Amino acid sequence: MPAFRHRNLVLLLATTLLYIASQAHIIVVLGPQAEDILRFQTTFSPSSFWQIVDAWGAEGKARYLAHFPYDALHALIYGVLGLVITICTPLFGSAWHWPRRLAVAALPVAALCDLVENYGHETLLRDGPGVDPGLIPLAAAFASAKWLIVALFACAVAAATLRRLWRRP
Repeated sequence: MPAFRHRNLVLLLATTLLYIASQAHIIVVLGPQAEDILRFQTTFSPSSFWQIVDAWGAEGKARYLAHFPYDALHALIYGVLGLVITICTPLFGSAWHWPRRLAVAALPVAALCDLVENYGHETLLRDGPGVDPGLIPLAAAFASAKWLIVALFACAVAAATLRRLWRRP
């Protein structure tokens, strides 16, 4: 097992606090849209997608477009946080076995899915309903993959934490 050194703890705390601050900032930027974000991101139907956007109005659409630069940075932050959790903590052990390999890759892959989803949604919002409607299910597929990977990573961290607590003398 890798030793959990002071510098690893500092790195874990710093990236965790940076993640929390970034997430809070995005929630503030999004305002009312924050509570409907999952439905918007995972909508595969063009008609449902545009109904959500129409319900936001011009101000809501502008607010959502304004969040993209912050969300790109946020993806980088949570991708790095995933690496810190899996590499700099003893949760997943020191062996390079397949569960650890998957855990190491999980949040960076989710971040890439997030960036592709953002590109699709930003293109749709900037260019309007005239854009290829196939972009809506494509962005939704990447968003769904992102959320699934994040959920599986959270379960893996919880399971690894419980395993370590259970094994303590």
